[in-house]
Amino acid sequence: MTGRGSHGTGRRPVAGERGADVPSRNRLATAGWTGSPYRGLGLRPQIVLSLAVLMGAILGLLALGVHALVPVGVRREVSEARLAMAETLARDLARRHADPASARAALREALAAPEVDGVAVWDRDAGLVAAGTPPAARPFPAARSPSFHAARREADGTATVLVEPSPDRAGSAAVRVHAGRVGAPLRALEALLLGYLGLTALAVVVFGYISLTRLIVRPLDRLTRAARRLGDGREVEPVAATGGREIVELTETFNAMAREVVGQRRELEQQVAHLERLNRELARAQEQVVRSAKLASVGRLAAGVAHEIGNPLTVMLGFFDVLETLEPMPPAAREHLRTMRQEAERVNRTIRDLLDYARANPEPVEALAAAEVIDGTVALLAPQKPFRSIEIQVTVPSDLPPVRANRDRLRQVLVNLLLNAADAIGPERPGTVELRADTAALPDGRSAVRIRIADNGPGVPPELLDAIFDPFVTTKAPGAGTGLGLSVCEGIIEGLGGTIRAFNRPEGGACFEIMLPAAD
Repeated sequence: MTGRGSHGTGRRPVAGERGADVPSRNRLATAGWTGSPYRGLGLRPQIVLSLAVLMGAILGLLALGVHALVPVGVRREVSEARLAMAETLARDLARRHADPASARAALREALAAPEVDGVAVWDRDAGLVAAGTPPAARPFPAARSPSFHAARREADGTATVLVEPSPDRAGSAAVRVHAGRVGAPLRALEALLLGYLGLTALAVVVFGYISLTRLIVRPLDRLTRAARRLGDGREVEPVAATGGREIVELTETFNAMAREVVGQRRELEQQVAHLERLNRELARAQEQVVRSAKLASVGRLAAGVAHEIGNPLTVMLGFFDVLETLEPMPPAAREHLRTMRQEAERVNRTIRDLLDYARANPEPVEALAAAEVIDGTVALLAPQKPFRSIEIQVTVPSDLPPVRANRDRLRQVLVNLLLNAADAIGPERPGTVELRADTAALPDGRSAVRIRIADNGPGVPPELLDAIFDPFVTTKAPGAGTGLGLSVCEGIIEGLGGTIRAFNRPEGGACFEIMLPAAD
């Protein structure tokens, strides 16, 4: 067998030839060559087209056979029938030759038949009694008695039948008929046969279409829809195995393949989920490493600050207490003394914040009722000055599960977030702080308690949302905050195995969300 390209030589194509063959196939495809006249058609149109072509070919062959074979038999039968009719007419006319009027009447009746081409009647002495031909026929040679016997066929398709005298008839007669001209009956018969064959072909096409649709097309449609669902990643129900044996085997094979693909997909999803969980744990570990490095550096700084500044600051605060007891003291001097004490206390708070941020020693945790810690924190802060014009709305369900945490640290986080919310609202206008708690789930699927603290202040600037928990990042005015409070809160919550995030609400204001694992 020979073929194109390298295959025609009987050797394997080398790498360069194979690579060169691909662009040629691409060029053929670009030029519009598809390799199949049915490409792009559905299976149903292909079935109808194939059956129509097949039945058209069969019908054409049968039509040729009818046109070639049927006229032979039809002409023979028609010719024999017309010759028999001509002989009967001739015998009847020969008996009536003695009565000219009766002979002429019988002659007119015979000429009325479309098959009759001419009639002649003679007496015993060969004298012509009557003769005639239809208007469109050629004249009948009746000047004398014909010199032939029985039937004689002519080249134009006519035949003449002669009946001679006999004991029961004295005269003779001749009748010429169209023995071979059977065009009209033949065309009618051919049309009938072709119509019957056409109806048969149409019935075969319709029956074949219905049968093949039921046995092949519909099962393949079900398989196609199931394959698309499988390719889209959706669940696939087993496809009903109907149709022929090959279709049933194909369906069962597809069902087995679908089960295997779904199983592999589920395993892959589990592996992906496991890898994502490992990535999250790795990211948390990396964050812990970075945080530990920050804590180490800040811890060293805090230790030095506490040693170098803390001790003199403590002495200064002690002397401020002594000076405040001295009498008499001018009002201006007392005001300066109060200002100096406030600034010294602010420095002392900064030192404590540094120490809190640098503290890495874990503290004991226990199963706590989060509702009790929330209520205690709100009761502690509500009477204080920052909340005099702010309403704290608390929504905590009675069935809130306990969490594992350190009570003081959790209260420290809530106090910090509530004070930040009050600072964001400001003392100039009334505001609302919403504190809500409910149950949720952590990214790894564990049950958790979710605590949200939201305010109706201006919110967090968008450019600071991603860095709001970094050390020394603050939205407060210079000198009003150190930027360590939220970093300390993040460290406490992550140390408890939870998460904390910040976002701005669509209706305005900031919201801080805490997720703590529920106690077992």
